Amino acid sequence: MPNYIDDLTGLYNRAGFYFATEKLLKEYPHEKFCLLYWNIQQLKIINDMFGYDIGNQILVNFGKTLKCTFNQISTVLSRIERDRFACCVSLSAIANDEWKKLTVINYTIDKTEYHFHTCCGVYQIEDPNISITLMKDKARVAMERAKNSPFNHNYVWFSESMWETIVEEQKLNIGFDIAIREKQFEIYYQPICRVEDGKIIGAEALVRWNHPQRGMLSPDRFVPQFEQNGFIGVLDRYVWNEVCSAMGERISRGENIFPISINMSKAEFYDEHIFDDLHQITQKHHVPPEFIRVELTESAYVDDLLRAQSVIKELHSLGFKVIMDDFGSSYSSLGMLKDFSIDVLKVDMMFLSDFESNPKARIILESVVRMAQWMSLIVVVEGVETKKQWDYLRNIECDLAQGYYFYQPMSKEKIFMVLEEHPLTDFPLNAHSTASELSEMTIETLSLGRSKANSAFYEMVGGIGILEMTESNLEILQLNKKCFELLCPKETAPAAGLFQYKHDITGAFRTVLMKLCRYAKKQKKIKETQFFYEKTTWLHVKVRHAGDFADRSFFFFTLDNISAQKKAEQEHVLYQYSDALLKTFDKVYRLDFKTGKAEVLHTAGMDKMKPKKQYEFFGFFDRYADFIHIDEGGDIRNIIKNKDDLDRVLSESEKGSYLIRYRVDYPDYSVKLVYALLFKVQLGEADEEYLCCINCHTD
Repeated sequence: MPNYIDDLTGLYNRAGFYFATEKLLKEYPHEKFCLLYWNIQQLKIINDMFGYDIGNQILVNFGKTLKCTFNQISTVLSRIERDRFACCVSLSAIANDEWKKLTVINYTIDKTEYHFHTCCGVYQIEDPNISITLMKDKARVAMERAKNSPFNHNYVWFSESMWETIVEEQKLNIGFDIAIREKQFEIYYQPICRVEDGKIIGAEALVRWNHPQRGMLSPDRFVPQFEQNGFIGVLDRYVWNEVCSAMGERISRGENIFPISINMSKAEFYDEHIFDDLHQITQKHHVPPEFIRVELTESAYVDDLLRAQSVIKELHSLGFKVIMDDFGSSYSSLGMLKDFSIDVLKVDMMFLSDFESNPKARIILESVVRMAQWMSLIVVVEGVETKKQWDYLRNIECDLAQGYYFYQPMSKEKIFMVLEEHPLTDFPLNAHSTASELSEMTIETLSLGRSKANSAFYEMVGGIGILEMTESNLEILQLNKKCFELLCPKETAPAAGLFQYKHDITGAFRTVLMKLCRYAKKQKKIKETQFFYEKTTWLHVKVRHAGDFADRSFFFFTLDNISAQKKAEQEHVLYQYSDALLKTFDKVYRLDFKTGKAEVLHTAGMDKMKPKKQYEFFGFFDRYADFIHIDEGGDIRNIIKNKDDLDRVLSESEKGSYLIRYRVDYPDYSVKLVYALLFKVQLGEADEEYLCCINCHTD
């Protein structure tokens, strides 16, 4: 009798699963079932880290969890192989979400809890008469889709379109060798143009499959699967050979050749023969390596930084130029570019796809272009389809562009005809190599990277930002939230962090900052000043030179709101001033026309009024009209109620003051003669105080 039980878990093994599932479906012909295919992810790593005993225990525990979750009679549970389990359960058993908890395994090792993940494919059995093997394979296809999902899906339901895709891929795989032999793969060339005038400076080699049954297939139909199954190495070398062969033919006829960009799959990164193969192909066709530019996708750099650096170094040693392709399509930042000695940065077309509808896309694209040029990189933007996009790229001084607006991909014969009509324009790849004197920290900050330096930058309490200065212009490039709030108090600031903020500085603030920047650069010191911004806020401004690029200079600047400090300083000056006035007057008041209060600054102590106490002065002469007789300054009743009226009479006065003389007749028949002098004190660029100084005489 065959063995149907897995020795480790006590569940069915593969043979037992096929036998028991077939039996189950026959016993319950009217019940709906589904097949679940599980994979415990990275079990090999678990075994390597903790040993096979721990790995086996995790498998045993997962089997027990399956039993607890699916405890119905009409259930088949199995361990198919290694880290893979298969279950046949009734559809009602997965009606609730309890089974989805199986996608996370919690396991304690040495008193530390670890979390491991599984992925699951679910196939609902519609026809119980098809083979159990086919059912299992369909559930496995769904599991693989979950496993490879970029969205971290833990489970996926099978659909027939998945199976159709698998069948289609298999047909393409079967036809691959024939396609290579019969040269069904055709090379098309899409010109790369200079943004300044649209002239061709080179081209990118693109592969198409001219399939005898399916017609012309674009690379997205076959390249991804060839990267997975290993065919990509053969295809890459085929393309390189075809490109170099075409270039070699022109060289042998004494005709000009032009730089061609070829693609190297990241799957080839670990092939130890890749560099020798590429070098031998170029030598075989007598193609100088400087005419070959190797494009590596951004994800290749992100996935393995050290290997990417090694690959770039090896390619450079053989004389090839290196391009980072599809920048922006993965999870890298501009800051990572400093880690790679690439020659060209090719920006993903997604930035242009949202060009007209999303202003942020334009800002980001401009920042990418600017930043890359600071780092002496040539920038190619692909996907240019409209004149408006081209005009924008010219406006931000992008170097090169590629897209249907200029040229569609074309055959070898056609591109040579185009070059006859439009002769090639030389564009050196060291066009920006003269300029950058920016420090690594400055580049990291300008690139909005996520280093510790930038984290500190983002979280600073004060306002901080970056300026770009040319001979005649000053522009804010980036700032943090606090800086934004100080400069744009009426606008809504982003939630946090450092962000792009293209803003021309104008007026007096521009004059002050330009002067500070020039001094900071010349003297190589931090320069600072105080400025009354927008006539509302006193700012303490500091500027430090960060570096130069071509005709542009960059500066860090900080802003602090010192309005409270300035107010305190002015209060001190005012009290000193009023104290001096007390030598001439008996009492000094400060008048606040916003509140109608008079604050006692100083007093000779001739009455009960105390310093810093406030009293109503609006309507004073009206309230005491029965006791007060005005001898001079008769219009004071109206003037004292309105600051503008007081300003008018003060400006008309030769001495800048207004004198009131009045008598106070008290009920006890005593009389006091009062002299009140009103004037204005300018304490700062925009701060002024109104003082009322009193002298009293008793008859």
